[in-house]
Amino acid sequence: MNEVTLLATLPDLSSISPLLKPELMSLYALSLKIVKAQNVPYLRLPANITAIADDPLYALTLPCGRLDYREMMYDYDESGQLVLYPLKLTTAEVLDIIDEYIRPADRWVSVTFPLAWRVGHAMGFLSSLAVVQWAEAQAGYIILSSLVAPLLVRRSHR
Repeated sequence: MNEVTLLATLPDLSSISPLLKPELMSLYALSLKIVKAQNVPYLRLPANITAIADDPLYALTLPCGRLDYREMMYDYDESGQLVLYPLKLTTAEVLDIIDEYIRPADRWVSVTFPLAWRVGHAMGFLSSLAVVQWAEAQAGYIILSSLVAPLLVRRSHR
């Protein structure tokens, strides 16, 4: 099976969100395949939000968050060539990024993309960041935990 055939095996996610049409997913297909093929480790979810891992969307979007981080590290030079531009993020920038993942400013995006989807993106992003900026990733991890925990419905044990 060649790479073109493998690209056709991406799941149809349009039932989850109207934004996730096959045409949109195909734009990211090759990059996501590359990230997935690298079989890189991801940070564990904070203990107070591990229930998110039960949703299949969480695991599906971990590579998307890693891809988001990688895309931040590239920019176009004066000649229009895409070049690596290793960006060092401040703690405040990381906190803003994680906040935007979990509580998007656009209300439509917030209700269209399930929480597990957004948490997967955030954890993928933090997992990449942790390789080069551990302290900033840890700060983002704490904020992620703080933002998500109140959103989870807890079942009472009777």
